[in-house]
Amino acid sequence: MSMKYLGMRMAPALRLSWTIMLVLALGHVGFATADPCEQYTNISDPWRNRGFLSTSSQLQLKDDSDLQEGWYRFVGVGGDILDFASIPIPSLAEERLGYCAPYSPTVTNINLCAGAISNGSVDVKVCSSRYYVHKLRPTTSNQIYATSHQRCTESSCGEFSQCGTLGACVCKTGYEMPKGLLPTGDTYGCTDTDECALAGSCGVGADCVNSPGSYHCECVSGYLPHLSSNNTLTCTGKHWPDYRIDQQVYEAECKTQLSECIINYLTGIINSSKDLPPNDVVLILVKLLESLYDLSRDTTVKTDTLIRHINSVLRSSEEVMDILMPANVKMRSHLHITTSLAELQQITIGPDANPRPVAIQIKADDTQLEIDLSKNNADKISASLLVFTNMEKVLTADFFLTTESVNVSTVMSKVVSVTLRPTTRLSSPVNLTLKHTNVVHPQGVLSCVYWNGSAWEVDGCDVTQTNATHTDCTCQHLSTFAVIMQVERNLPKIAAMVIGLIFLILTLVTFALCALNPKVTNLARLNLCISLFQAHLLSLLVQELILHILPHKVLCRVLSGLQMFLYLSGFLWMDLDTLLLLLSIMMLKKLKKPRGEGPNCGHLSLIGYMLPLMIVVVVVGVMPAGYGTEWCGVRKRGGLSWSLLGPAYFLFTVNLIVLLIAFISLCLLSSNESPLKEEIRNVRCQAVRVLVQSVVITSPWVLGFFYMGYGSVLDLVFLILISQQGTFIFLIHCVLNPEVQSRWKRLFQKLASISPTPLNNM
Repeated sequence: MSMKYLGMRMAPALRLSWTIMLVLALGHVGFATADPCEQYTNISDPWRNRGFLSTSSQLQLKDDSDLQEGWYRFVGVGGDILDFASIPIPSLAEERLGYCAPYSPTVTNINLCAGAISNGSVDVKVCSSRYYVHKLRPTTSNQIYATSHQRCTESSCGEFSQCGTLGACVCKTGYEMPKGLLPTGDTYGCTDTDECALAGSCGVGADCVNSPGSYHCECVSGYLPHLSSNNTLTCTGKHWPDYRIDQQVYEAECKTQLSECIINYLTGIINSSKDLPPNDVVLILVKLLESLYDLSRDTTVKTDTLIRHINSVLRSSEEVMDILMPANVKMRSHLHITTSLAELQQITIGPDANPRPVAIQIKADDTQLEIDLSKNNADKISASLLVFTNMEKVLTADFFLTTESVNVSTVMSKVVSVTLRPTTRLSSPVNLTLKHTNVVHPQGVLSCVYWNGSAWEVDGCDVTQTNATHTDCTCQHLSTFAVIMQVERNLPKIAAMVIGLIFLILTLVTFALCALNPKVTNLARLNLCISLFQAHLLSLLVQELILHILPHKVLCRVLSGLQMFLYLSGFLWMDLDTLLLLLSIMMLKKLKKPRGEGPNCGHLSLIGYMLPLMIVVVVVGVMPAGYGTEWCGVRKRGGLSWSLLGPAYFLFTVNLIVLLIAFISLCLLSSNESPLKEEIRNVRCQAVRVLVQSVVITSPWVLGFFYMGYGSVLDLVFLILISQQGTFIFLIHCVLNPEVQSRWKRLFQKLASISPTPLNNM
C-alpha cells in the first residue's frame, strides 16, 4: 500500500482527533473560567444551624449523603457560613447536633463539619468580601454541613427566635422547638410554649391564660390578688375580710363601695412593690380594670370619685408597663401579653442592637404606634402600647368638653396608653393609627384627644389622615389617647321638619272632617299628604338615628328603599291630582258636573302605589348596591341620585304637561253663558291650588341640579322648601279655602254653644 493512499486513509481520523482535542480544550477553558461567585446554589436549611434542638426520639435527622457536588452559598435563617470543626451526628435519642469551631475566613481548605475528624474537605471562596461560597460534596450517612451566622442580626433567625452564642439560633423565652418536626420555611421553627399546660402554673383561685411567648394568671370570681409577707402574690379568699391587709382602714369604705376598696388595695401593691414577677403584675392589672368597670356602672358614684379612680388605674397601668420592662436586654426584646381586658405590646432595644432602629413600630389590637428614635441617645429604650378593651365605656365622650353644647360626641376608637422609658422626651411627634369602633357619621368631625387627668383634650394632638375605618393621630407628647367624633345637631333643621309634620297632620285632620266635600279634598290629595307625611317623618328619624342604623347594612338599605318609595308615591299622587283636575275640566266642557266621574278608588290606589313600588324593584334589580349610602339614602352618580331624581323629574314633566293642558282648556272654557257657572268657578279655584301645590312639591327637587353643598344659600332654600311642604299645603287647601273656613267656623260655633249641664238639673 502506498504512502499516498495511507495518508488519504488517515486524514479523516486525524481531523476527527484534532476536533475532539479542540473541543476538550475549549471546554476546559470554559470550566476553568467559570466564577463560583456567579454560578452557585443558595441553600437555606434551618435544621443545619448549630443551635438546633430536637426533643423527640422519633425525629429522623437529615444528612447530606444525597447532596450534589457543586458550589453553594448559605443564606437565610440556617446561617451564612460553614462551621469547620468536625462534629458527630447525634443518635436519635440525643438533643443537640453539636458545635463547630468559629469560622476563619483566611483558611481555604477546611475539614468537613460533620462526621469524624478529617473526613473530607471543603473549598471556600470569598466573593467581593461580602459573602462566601463553598464547594460541597456528598457526605456519608448521618453527616451534614453544620452552619451558623457570622453576622447575626435581629432578623437572622426568624420571628420567634434570636441570636445565641457564636452565631447559633435559639428560641426566645416562652418558645420552644416543635417536637418531632424539623423546622422549615422562613422561620427557625420555634413555637409558643403552653405554660398553662404545666401543673400549678397559677395556683388555687386563678385561671391560667396562655399568650404568645408568655402567660398570665387571672383571679376567678370571688378571689382577689393578695400580697403575702414574703412578697408572693396569690389569689386568696372569697370575702373581703379574708384578704384585706388592714380591715380597720378599709372597713367603712368597703361597706359603701367594694370596687373602690379593691382599687385602692391593688394600686397600693403596685406602688409599693416594684420587683413583682410579670405574671403577678398582669394579674393585678386585670383585676384593677375589672373593678374600675364595675365602679363606672354604679350610677350612685360621683363624677369626681370616678375620675380619681380612673387616674389611679391609668397610673398603675403605666407602672405595670415599667415593671414588665426587661432589665438585662443586650439587643432586642419583644413582650406580648393578651388578657380579657387589655392587650400589651412592648419592645425594648438594648445597647448592643446592631443596627440600631431609627423608629419603633408596635401593633396591638388593630392599633399601630410609631415612635422616632433618631435623636434618642439612651442605651436602652423601651416603648409600650397598652390597648384597653372596654375603657371607652368608662372614659366616655361626656368627658370631652367642647364650646358647642349642641354637638353630640362619641368615642370612636379604643383607649390606648403609650409609654417610653427611661425618658419621655420625644425626638419627633409620636404617630398613632387607631381603628374606628363605630361608624363615622357623614357630617362627623374626628379629633385625636388625650386624657389630661380630668377631661379629654386635643392640645398637641392632630388628625393627619382619616378614612372610613382608621384615623392617624400625631401627638407631641405621650399619654392616654383616643379618637372622638363630634356631630353638630342641626336644631333649626329639626325644628323646621317638625313644624312641617305638624301642619301635615292638621291638613289630614281637615281632610277627614271634609271627606265628602269635593271642593276641599279628593282621594289623590289625601294620599299625597299621607305619603309626604310618612316620607318626611322617616327621613327625620333616619337622620337622628343614623349612627344606630348604619352598622346594620340590610336595615339601612331597606329604609333607603322605603324613603324612595314614599317620595315617588307622593310625586305620583300629585300627578293624579292634576289629572283629576283635567278630567273635571273635560266634563265641564261637555256641560256635565264633574262629581263622581273619573277612575275609581281602587284603580287610583293601584296606580299611586304599585308604580313607585315597581320603580324601586327595578332599581334594586339593576343596581343592587343603589341603596344604603352614608345617609341610608340612594347612591349618587355625578352629584345626583338618579335612581330617585330620574323618575321624579319624569313625573314632574308629566305633571307640567297635564297642567298646561288643563289651563289651556280652562281658558277656552267660557262661564258667562254656561249653566254650570258655579262649578266652573270652583274648578278654577282648584286649578290655582293644584298649580301652587305642584310648585311647592317640585321646586325643592329642581334645586338638586344646583346643589352647592352644606352651608350654601341654596341649601337653606332647599331646607325651607322641603321641610315646609306641609305648611304650604295647609295654607293652600285649608287656610285659603272658603269651604274649609266655613266648616271650621261652624265647628267652633257648635263647640262654643255647648255649655256644662247645671247641677240643679241633675
